[in-house]
Amino acid sequence: MLGTVGSRPFLMKPVLLLLWLLVPAALGGGEAPVAEPPFAPDGDFSLFLAVLALMAMGVMLFLIGVGLVVAAVAVGCLALLVTIGIVSSSAMVGLARRRFSAGVRALFYQLAAVLGVPAGMGGLWLGASLFQTPLGFRDLVIVGSLAGLCAGLVLAFTVDRLASLVCGRFLQRVARSGGVFP
Repeated sequence: MLGTVGSRPFLMKPVLLLLWLLVPAALGGGEAPVAEPPFAPDGDFSLFLAVLALMAMGVMLFLIGVGLVVAAVAVGCLALLVTIGIVSSSAMVGLARRRFSAGVRALFYQLAAVLGVPAGMGGLWLGASLFQTPLGFRDLVIVGSLAGLCAGLVLAFTVDRLASLVCGRFLQRVARSGGVFP
């Protein structure tokens, strides 16, 4: 049954087989669909499976709680270690320079830098939310951290210079008055 249509061969058997399968489906031939019985509310209920599911959900909630407690303890330990590191490095600066004020100044600079990072991220997030700027999470973290770090250091430098100026003026006034506080 190989014929030609134009210059191409034409296969009759596959076309007839396809028609033989598609015509009954298109005309709705075959058996009528069987209606399913109405839903029985207690037909598939298993008390054992319900109790097992409740126990599994209870175990999951317990494990979530344990995970939250462990995460909170880890964050607390990290904050404690960072705080101890800042205080000890400031103490070492004070000991190395043999001046208490140098240690306090180093502590102030470090605290301003560390506290400026989350403040910068929060400020950038707030600005992006208010002005509906499409910034991704990574952009908020990186740009906010750098902006907060720089702003914290600039603020620490400004306060340090103002404190030095005020202390210098105060000491000059005390020196002019003969060592008596005005």
